[in-house]
Amino acid sequence: MRISTKARRGCIVAGLFLLVLTVVALKTGAVDLTWGQLIRVLLHPPGADGRDRLVADVLWEIRLPRILLALGVGAALAMAGVGYQAVLNNVLADPYLLGVSAGASLGAVSVMLGFHRFTHWVPPAAFLTAMLTVAVVLFLARVGGRYPPERLVLSGVVISSLLTAGVSVLLILAQGQLKEAFFWLLGGFAQRGWVEWQAFWPYLVAGGLGLLLIPRELNLLSLGEEAAGNLGMAVEPFKVAVLVASSLLAAAAVAVGGVIGFVGLVVPHMARLIVGPDHHGLMAFAGLCGAVLLLGADFLARLMGEIPVGVLTALLGGPFFLWLLRRGAMGGR
Repeated sequence: MRISTKARRGCIVAGLFLLVLTVVALKTGAVDLTWGQLIRVLLHPPGADGRDRLVADVLWEIRLPRILLALGVGAALAMAGVGYQAVLNNVLADPYLLGVSAGASLGAVSVMLGFHRFTHWVPPAAFLTAMLTVAVVLFLARVGGRYPPERLVLSGVVISSLLTAGVSVLLILAQGQLKEAFFWLLGGFAQRGWVEWQAFWPYLVAGGLGLLLIPRELNLLSLGEEAAGNLGMAVEPFKVAVLVASSLLAAAAVAVGGVIGFVGLVVPHMARLIVGPDHHGLMAFAGLCGAVLLLGADFLARLMGEIPVGVLTALLGGPFFLWLLRRGAMGGR
């Protein structure tokens, strides 16, 4: 795979920064660990001996799965954003454009408000309704075997509006669990654990590998659909495949992390500014940057008393997005 020197260096720097941030997030929190405790507990899984029992429980049962989820969700949203922006030829496209967020929200809120005893159904319900929403949008946008970008965007916006209205009605009619639903909609990883990680990682691997293995085709598509077709690409099937892979990542991310905005919109632009538009290195670098951003936001959320992560990403991503817009960095892909 041909990766530019700039992209290779960017991935190395982002990877090192991610490693340092992960260690800091493991060590720091309500229960601060010494370096000795951290090393001992990492080398010995819980139950190996009687020392540092509390530290082992905090690290292995609370912090480690939460950190893995933050890393995975951040990478998934960023890579999905790159995929959506490439296929839709729209710099404002993000992982939620085709209704993934609204669909997942409707499924999750329906379970939380209607089936109080079955809250373990929230992630699968959110994932299924998100993917069903994408399927409906693709069906509505199809014209003569083609999926025009403008119809995809319009269909996604309309369906998202309808589903968001449905979520609002459910919240108005809710008699209980309203606080839980509200915090889920704001996004975050508090009280998430190994169950959510085990449900999430297969989709991260499948969708992530699917996007990482097609940089040449994404580069061809960036030349325009007509040019890509003249060069031998089956444009429409390829677009659907990328949208499905990107939606798989986004739906899984929302299912376990709630609605976390701006990561899939801002990170792809930031990555292009640093390593350029070549997808041979862009996709991997964007995934690393998304992981760094969301782990950092979750770490801050913990230090600030469990502020919803979605609030922090909006506070961080909004000004950065406006800065990109102001400096003219969003004029193209």
